[in-house]
Amino acid sequence: MTTKKTAAANAAEQIEAAVAAGKDNMDALVKSGAMLAKGAQDFNALWFDFAQASTEDGIAATKAILGCKTLQQVAEVQGDLVKGGYDKLVTESRKMSDMSVKVAENAAKPIAGRVNVAVEKFTKPLAT
Repeated sequence: MTTKKTAAANAAEQIEAAVAAGKDNMDALVKSGAMLAKGAQDFNALWFDFAQASTEDGIAATKAILGCKTLQQVAEVQGDLVKGGYDKLVTESRKMSDMSVKVAENAAKPIAGRVNVAVEKFTKPLAT
């Protein structure tokens, strides 16, 4: 027998490597899915807080308008409410956008790592 591996031993190694790669790929998908689920949960909490604050602001705005004695007061209060509402909307939208980008980046990392491993593995024989 020579020092070369037999075809059966080589095939067994290839199968083991494929199984290990498949397991690692599945682990990466599970990690990615967990990160997406956590991100969705955090996003929903942020959205709920925003909706709750908006409802409270609406109640406060109604009370403020009902407390006005002149149309000029109503116009001033309404103008302040519109400006404050717009500023809050921009701020909260930015938070949600930033959170979405962060979640997407974090969820993609495990999969990107597996892609890099696969690219390395398949390009290595080409380089030699």
